[in-house]
Amino acid sequence: MPPVIAPGKILVTGVNGFLGAHIARDLLKRGFSVVGTVRSPAKGEEISRYFSQYGEKFSYTTVKELDQPGAFDEIISTGKFDGVAHTAAPVPSGQSIVSVGSLMGARVHSPTVKRVVYTSGGLAASQPDPNTKYLLPKAHWNDSLVKLVEEKGDTATDFERYGASKAVSEKAAWNYVADNKDEIDFDLVTVLPTAVCA
Repeated sequence: MPPVIAPGKILVTGVNGFLGAHIARDLLKRGFSVVGTVRSPAKGEEISRYFSQYGEKFSYTTVKELDQPGAFDEIISTGKFDGVAHTAAPVPSGQSIVSVGSLMGARVHSPTVKRVVYTSGGLAASQPDPNTKYLLPKAHWNDSLVKLVEEKGDTATDFERYGASKAVSEKAAWNYVADNKDEIDFDLVTVLPTAVCA
């Protein structure tokens, strides 16, 4: 798959978040056009002011419920994007573990997408243990954390639910690519930061 090059058009989900805003700024500086998703028009207007120097190269759209099936269908089907940087992460509540399926399923509506970069997290692969040295294989999931959250239900911490959500979401993304390999023509890249600090 060829890389996405400027002046390509990139969808950045969660563009008003710390990571999304930095990615969008870097893309804009490199000559890309960016459409960002936010959860409310107020957040969109705020981030638009931040990127005002880029004029029409930056715009936003509102996606209120990131975890709902079809949440990204409309924007992806009309956007003619070259790439997607998926940084938005709904914080799971209650017993829910959110999946990235709503974004991956939307891909069928846009044959122009060449690459999807999904921001996962270190917890998707394993629970850190500072006293143990280990090398994780390519396809390793933190199934023990997912099981823990399922067992704890409402008593699971936000940290536990977030980590389990990342594990389930990344696994779903890779499964989507494997299950649809004859119908899709984009790369999936996952990035697993252990921490993002402001």
